[in-house]
Amino acid sequence: QWILPSSTVLSGNDAWVGVDGGISNGVFIADHAAMRLEGVTVTAPDGSSVATEHGMQGQYRSTFDVHLTKPGTYRIANGFVGVNATWKLNGENGRYRGPASGLAAAVPAGATDVVSAPNATRLETYVTLGDTTTEIFKPTGEGIELVPVTHPNDLVAGEAATFKLIRNGQPYANADVTIARGGIRTLDDCRELVA
Repeated sequence: QWILPSSTVLSGNDAWVGVDGGISNGVFIADHAAMRLEGVTVTAPDGSSVATEHGMQGQYRSTFDVHLTKPGTYRIANGFVGVNATWKLNGENGRYRGPASGLAAAVPAGATDVVSAPNATRLETYVTLGDTTTEIFKPTGEGIELVPVTHPNDLVAGEAATFKLIRNGQPYANADVTIARGGIRTLDDCRELVA
């Protein structure tokens, strides 16, 4: 899943940014499914919520606009917190993906081999109107979070950047992290990038 803003750094006192979102095998390549818009949140530099506008969900991508009216850095995010569950009933497999509060009602009476696990996803991008600010990077302390040390809207190609990976508010030591460049369509492209 990915979110791609039309711009990440804007000037002036008032601006709009268009955002595309999709689910695909390659980053920023709309070739599989549209991102659902129900979980999208936009947070202004002061922590207030900003409504998305002009939302549309197509076959391969979704799009919406965000009106930036306050100076600073905004977080545009999409996430889900819930559970995945599987079971057997009369020889048939069943499954549930949704909020934890709906699990008990979803599993039918008489189901066996019930297995459930928490599931959380977090997808974030940042856009800045005017000067960059950092208040938006305060971690929630829940789940796995990538906290910018180097401001993402100050990144320049070829320069080093630093991020902190935390889990439930604590440093996440010995985590295996992979960075994938956007626009990679084939396995050969990936091999060439790593070589």
